[in-house]
Amino acid sequence: MQSLMRYASVLFAACLLIGCPTAPNDAYMAPPMIDGGDGERPDADPGQPDAAELCDGPSDCSGTTPFCDIGEGVCTSDCTVVIGDAAARDQACSDASASTPRCSADIGACVACLDSSDCVGSADGAVCETEPGAGQYSCRGCSADNECDTQVCKRADGDEFGACASAGEVLYVSQDGDADADCSIDAPCVAIGEALDIAASANAKRYIRILDGGNYGERLTFDGDMDITIVGRGDLVGLVSGMPIIVVNDDAVVELRELTVRAAADGVSGINCVTSGAAQVKLRDATVSTGINGGVGVSVNQCFLDVSRSEIRANGAGGINISNSDFLISNSLIQGNGRSDSSFGGIQIGNSTALDVTVQSMVFNTVIDNDSLDTATASGVFCSGKAGTPIIAHSNIVRGGDSAADTIAGSNCTFTHSNIEGLEALRASLPGVLDDASNVDGEPMFTNAASGDYSLLPADTSCTNQGKPDTGVTVDINGAARPQGGANPDIGAYEVSEAAN
Repeated sequence: MQSLMRYASVLFAACLLIGCPTAPNDAYMAPPMIDGGDGERPDADPGQPDAAELCDGPSDCSGTTPFCDIGEGVCTSDCTVVIGDAAARDQACSDASASTPRCSADIGACVACLDSSDCVGSADGAVCETEPGAGQYSCRGCSADNECDTQVCKRADGDEFGACASAGEVLYVSQDGDADADCSIDAPCVAIGEALDIAASANAKRYIRILDGGNYGERLTFDGDMDITIVGRGDLVGLVSGMPIIVVNDDAVVELRELTVRAAADGVSGINCVTSGAAQVKLRDATVSTGINGGVGVSVNQCFLDVSRSEIRANGAGGINISNSDFLISNSLIQGNGRSDSSFGGIQIGNSTALDVTVQSMVFNTVIDNDSLDTATASGVFCSGKAGTPIIAHSNIVRGGDSAADTIAGSNCTFTHSNIEGLEALRASLPGVLDDASNVDGEPMFTNAASGDYSLLPADTSCTNQGKPDTGVTVDINGAARPQGGANPDIGAYEVSEAAN
C-alpha cells in the first residue's frame, strides 16, 4: 500500500513538471484514489509534516485543530466551520477547551469571552476586552466604572484591584431618588447621608455611587471603622459657615473618586481628618475648592493622606495642611490657594515630631500661583519632614503667586528633578533641600494659565523630559502615559503628549 501511495505521489509531481497525457475528449484522468482496501480516505502522507489532517467528522479531529471542515475534509482551528448555530459552535469550543468556551465569528477562533457576562467569576477579571489588539476576547480587570454593570470598578482596592463591585456592595444616590428608598440602583436614595447611614450599619466595605452630576448640600461625618468610597461626578457643597464639609474620625477609611468638594458659604473648609487612630483619606480624580473666602482645602493630623490625579484649587486659607501624618501626593494640581492673610499657600507639611511617620512622598505635582502672608513661612511648599526620614519631593513644579514669602521653606526635605522659582537664591538658605543639580529654574510654557490650563506646551524646555526617570509613576493627571517622546518624563502634573510634538 505504501509503495502504491509513493508511486501516485511521484506520478502526480511528474505531471506538474512535464505535463500529463490526456484522455479522449481531453478529459483529465485524475490519479486513482488509493485506499486501504475498505474504501476509506487515507490519512495525509506522514512524510509531509505541514499537511492538514484529513477528516470526515468531528471525531477525527483533536489537539490544536479540533474542528472538521466537512466541505474541505480537513481539521482546522476555525470554529466557524462547525455545523449549526452560535450555541452549537460555542459548545464545540467548550468541549475542545474549557478556557476558551466561545466561538468568535470575527476572528474564527475559540476565545475566553465575547462580552463581560462571560467573565463573571473569572480570576482574570470582570471585563471582556473587545477592542482589537493584544488580549482581545480575553477577560481582564476593569479600569473604569462604566465598564461594570454596578457602575463601580475597584480601581484602588489592593488585592481586588480591577474587580467590579457586586450589587450588594454598592449604594446608589440620585437627586431623583426617594427619601425612604433602599439605595439600590432601581430605588436610589436622594441624599448621600442616607446611603452613609446604611453603609455604617453594614460593618463592611461599601461604595456609594452618585448617579447624576447634581449638587448635594450636605455635611458628612465618617467615624468608627467605616470603609467607604464615594464615586461619581456630583458636587458635595458646604452650606454651613465655618464648618468642614467632610469630617473623618477614629479608624475610618474614606476615598473620594471624581467627586467635587466645594463651599457656598464663607469660612467653610473642605476635608478635616484629625485622629489618633488609623484613619485614611484618599482622593482620586477629585477636586477640592472652598473658594477665596473659604477655609483650608484638606487638613490632616495623624491621618494618612493619599492624593492622586486630583485638583486642590482656590481654597482661601490654603491648599493642603499635613501634620504628623504619612502622605502620598502625586500627579496633582495645587493652584490658586491662599490669600494675602493666609498662614500658608499651597502645601504645608509639619512632620517634625517623633511619631511613627514613614511615608512622605510628593512627586509629579504642579504647585502654582498660591498666595500667603508676606511673612508666611512659604507661599508654595513648606516642607518640614520627620528628622531622619527626609520627605522625597521630585519632578514637581513649584512657582509662586503674589506673596513676597519664599516659594519653598523647611528642612528634612529633598527636592530633585524639580522646577523651582528662585532656585539659586533659595539654595543658600536651604542647605540640603535644593542642592541637587537636577533641579532647574525656568518659566514653564503653560498652555493657557490665564484660563486655568496648566498643561505644558510641546515647545517647553524647562520641564519637558526633565523629570526623574524610572519612578514607577506611569501616567499623568489625565491618565496619559509617562514618559512620552523621551527617556525622562516631564516635570509637573501634566505630560506633554507625543502626538502634540
